[in-house]
Amino acid sequence: MTQRSVGIVGRMRSGKDTAAGVLVRDYGYTRLGFADPLKAVAYETSPILREGEWLADVVDRVGWERTKDDYPEARRVLQRLGVSVRDTLGPDVWVKALTDRVRLVRGPVVVPDVRFRNEADELRGRGFVILRIQRPGLPGPDPHVSETESGAIRADATVINDSTPDALADRVHQFVKEYVL
Repeated sequence: MTQRSVGIVGRMRSGKDTAAGVLVRDYGYTRLGFADPLKAVAYETSPILREGEWLADVVDRVGWERTKDDYPEARRVLQRLGVSVRDTLGPDVWVKALTDRVRLVRGPVVVPDVRFRNEADELRGRGFVILRIQRPGLPGPDPHVSETESGAIRADATVINDSTPDALADRVHQFVKEYVL
C-alpha cells in the first residue's frame, strides 16, 4: 500500500519538526519545506543579527531552530523576506518552488511548515493529508501573518503535543495508522 504524503501545520514551537522527524525516521519520508529556499537565500545574504554576529555563522554554529529561538531577529528576517517575496512575485512563489522539488522525490514527502491556505490547498490537491500539531500552553501567537493565517487552515487530523517527544512520536504513529496507510 502506498503511503500518503503529509503537510504539517501548527504554531511555532508546537512540535511540527519533531513530528516530521518521526515520519522521516520511522516511515522513510523525505522532508521538504516551503521555507527551504527562503532559508537558503537568508543564509547566503547573511544579515547581521547582533553586532558582529552574522546569520550564516550563527546557523553554522547552532543550527536553524536554535538560531530562531536565540536570535529573534533571525525569525523576523525569514518572515519579512518570505512575505516580501510572496508580495512581489505572487502568493504561489513558494508553492511552486516546493512542488517542483516534490516531483523529484520517489516516495512519500512530509512538509512541516505549512503556514498559508494556498500552501495547504495545493498539498491537499496533490493528495497530501494535512496534520495539525497542537501544543497547549504556548504563549500567544506571533502576530505575523505567516503565523496567524495558519490557524485558519483546515486540517484532516490533529495531534496534541502535551507531553514528551516520545509521547508525540506515539501519537504520530497512531496518526499514520489512521490516516496515511
